[in-house]
Amino acid sequence: MVKLCGKKVGQIMPVFRWYEKDRRRDKDNVAMAKKFILDSLQEMDIIRNDGWKEIIGFVDEFFIDKENPRIEVLLYEPQDEEALSEEILNWMRSNLSTKKGE
Repeated sequence: MVKLCGKKVGQIMPVFRWYEKDRRRDKDNVAMAKKFILDSLQEMDIIRNDGWKEIIGFVDEFFIDKENPRIEVLLYEPQDEEALSEEILNWMRSNLSTKKGE
């Protein structure tokens, strides 16, 4: 994961954690806000651009938190491949185990 410390990052793989208060909104409607988040990261000089060269791809994770709905954005650089893989695997494991219990 990127520790900014005043530096502008090059290529990234953003992981968006969407915490909704309930399941009323469709996931695609929730995740459409990533456009505005990426534009803001560019405006704040955290990323150079939000184009094809800089954004490797996206990961969206969805959760319910009635008490504290929010968005968390994790920025992984290519050298963080192992950490990103672990992030995705953990989310998949937790998501699959949740679905079995529903």
